[in-house]
Amino acid sequence: MEIDQDFKKQVYNACLSQMNDRVRNIEIAIEQAENAGADDTKSSAGDKYETTREMMQQEISRNQLQLTEAKKARYHLEQLESTTIEQTIIPGALIQTNQGMFYLTISLGQIHVDGMNVLILSPASPLGQILNGKNKNESFTFNGIEYTINEVY
Repeated sequence: MEIDQDFKKQVYNACLSQMNDRVRNIEIAIEQAENAGADDTKSSAGDKYETTREMMQQEISRNQLQLTEAKKARYHLEQLESTTIEQTIIPGALIQTNQGMFYLTISLGQIHVDGMNVLILSPASPLGQILNGKNKNESFTFNGIEYTINEVY
C-alpha cells in the first residue's frame, strides 16, 4: 500500500474518532454516577446512604479528572491535524520504519487503519523522544531493536 498524506489523514481521523469516543464514554459514566447518587434514597441505615453518596462522588471526581485529561489530549491532537513534515520528525509526523509505522502525536497505542497497523505514540514516550528530531534515512537502536526511518510524512 502506498503511504501518503491521504493515509496520514485517515490515521489522524481514526485517532480523533477514538478520542471523541473516549470523551463521550467518560461523560456518560459521569452522568450515570450522578444519576445513581440522586436516585439513591435514604434508607433506614443512614450511614449506608452517606457511604454510597461518597462513593458516587469519588467516582464522579475520578471521571471528571479523566475527562479533563481526555479533552486535553484531544486538543493536542487537533493542534497537529495539518502538520506538514519535510524530512525531520516533529509532533504530527507519520513515520514509516523498517519496524513498522508510527504516528507521533498523543499516546493511544496501536490502531488499525486501511489494513495497516500504526502505533500512536506521544513525543514524551521513550520511543517518541528518540524519534523526535530524527531525519529520514537515520537509524537508531531502541530496546535492542534496530530501526531505520524510511519515510516521514
